[in-house]
Amino acid sequence: MEEIVKIGDVYSEQIRDLSYLHDVIFINSQLHAEGDMIMIKLRAEYEKKYNKNLRDFNVFEIEALKKEFREEMENVYRKYEDRIEIR
Repeated sequence: MEEIVKIGDVYSEQIRDLSYLHDVIFINSQLHAEGDMIMIKLRAEYEKKYNKNLRDFNVFEIEALKKEFREEMENVYRKYEDRIEIR
């Protein structure tokens, strides 16, 4: 059986569920993109701070970078927390 869909309207639960799933995927993609931008910024800051390439960082430098990344990502997650449902 084919679904009848009109742009802007939802005619079935299946299409509504797919729309919801697409929205979640979009949010996750947005989170991913924002995370990438934060990591690029932090990587540049830390490489300048330690005057070496990321792959040459020691474990303490890596952990400091990870900690700051997690802290900044918490702010990103808060922007979307009302739209993300974890099951």
